[in-house]
Amino acid sequence: MALDALGNFYIADTGDARIREVHLAGYPTLALTNLNVNNSGNYTVVITSPYGSVTSAVAALTVVLPPSFLVQPASQGVLPGSNATLSVTVAGTPPFFYLWYLDGTNLVQNGTNSSLLVTNLSSVSTGQYTVIVTNAYASATSQVAILSFPPL
Repeated sequence: MALDALGNFYIADTGDARIREVHLAGYPTLALTNLNVNNSGNYTVVITSPYGSVTSAVAALTVVLPPSFLVQPASQGVLPGSNATLSVTVAGTPPFFYLWYLDGTNLVQNGTNSSLLVTNLSSVSTGQYTVIVTNAYASATSQVAILSFPPL
């Protein structure tokens, strides 16, 4: 299938060994705006006239979404030697991959786990944590969550 600069639509019809030209102007169209996953599915066009009707081939539509945060990681004050868990909840098209960073550059965990467990908290593990979540279509970076010792 191809669309030229004038808006003409061309379909390679290998079964009949020819190219079909479809003029889009003046013909019914389906415009989908604000797409979401509920728009995914199989679509056909049925054209009816006094002489009969014809149904198009099935056109499958898959709506994919980049990751977006529903729940951000939360800052915490944790006693030395204790454990802390940072977690996020994301929406979008799975599967998701998570890259957890300390102070922006130190990768501390990667994989498919939406939570990070920091054990035996010490001064080297306190700081600013972020997570970059990716899927096949894009990535998103969380807000900063700070792990620190509570004031005495």
